[in-house]
Amino acid sequence: MRKVLESVPAIGYQDCDCTFSGCVCSTLKYLGKQASHAIVQGLCGSAFKLFWHKRWCPSNGSYFGGRETLLGYYGLDFENTVFEPDKYDRADWPQSVRSSIDAGVPVISAGIVGPPECVIITGYDGERLIGLSYFHEYRKCFERDDWVEDCHGLLLIRGAAKRDQATCIRESIC
Repeated sequence: MRKVLESVPAIGYQDCDCTFSGCVCSTLKYLGKQASHAIVQGLCGSAFKLFWHKRWCPSNGSYFGGRETLLGYYGLDFENTVFEPDKYDRADWPQSVRSSIDAGVPVISAGIVGPPECVIITGYDGERLIGLSYFHEYRKCFERDDWVEDCHGLLLIRGAAKRDQATCIRESIC
């Protein structure tokens, strides 16, 4: 069975240099949130990542910090397997992705295509993933079988935030 979330905003370097922030911003917009790249990068800290890692390329999506404050600010909670993939049963990941897509929520991930940068999973066709990447032609989708081994983890948006917006703003600057 094939299911694809239509109208997820395209991602690319012309919109945002940081692949993580760009994927989050696109996903938030798809979910009806008034998100901007400046606010997303400021809340999660990716706007400042080159102060911490001067050798990184500005596009480096390895920065996944500030997820709690960023998604909490927009009233969302999440489940995260990023950077701790061995702590989770990878065999469950395909079903987690299908459940999220079936619920109408894209999934943010890394490592599935291209260099291990962030992507947005927007659909599936059986075991095949369908999504958007910075490393494919703008507005074009990728499709990938056998993705689980290369996947660095999933960022699954799950329900409402546990903290209020003001707390998230304070935590983002501390």
